[in-house]
Amino acid sequence: MLTDARTGRFITQRQVPRLALTKVTIDPSSNTLGLSAPTTSTLHLALNPRDADLSSQYKVRVWYDDVYGSSSSEAAQKWLTAFVGKPTRLLYRDSRETRLVPRYLPGDPTCHLLPQSGFADVFPFHTITEPSLSHVN
Repeated sequence: MLTDARTGRFITQRQVPRLALTKVTIDPSSNTLGLSAPTTSTLHLALNPRDADLSSQYKVRVWYDDVYGSSSSEAAQKWLTAFVGKPTRLLYRDSRETRLVPRYLPGDPTCHLLPQSGFADVFPFHTITEPSLSHVN
């Protein structure tokens, strides 16, 4: 998730339309994610960094919830800050962190369901319609 490094709030493409120019690639053989954009070099990041590789933990706000994320590399922060135009941080969801979302979906006591999400707006899945998808592609 991208966050404003000064405020700790998440950043979306609605706020920074320039993010639409980014291209994300995944290389399963090296277990890396590539991030590129016009006039930039490609940034390569580990898809599943070890806890020891994550430099710091930050409290961030996703809508009405405060959650923690682990910071990616300094190189990623510099790349994103230059591209976005303001101090920006890329965070991984901390695997030790749970974000319960019971106000949107009550739990089910019979199966001990406690709705939770990572950095998604509300739930760990989103729905998109065929016309919207064809417009994006």
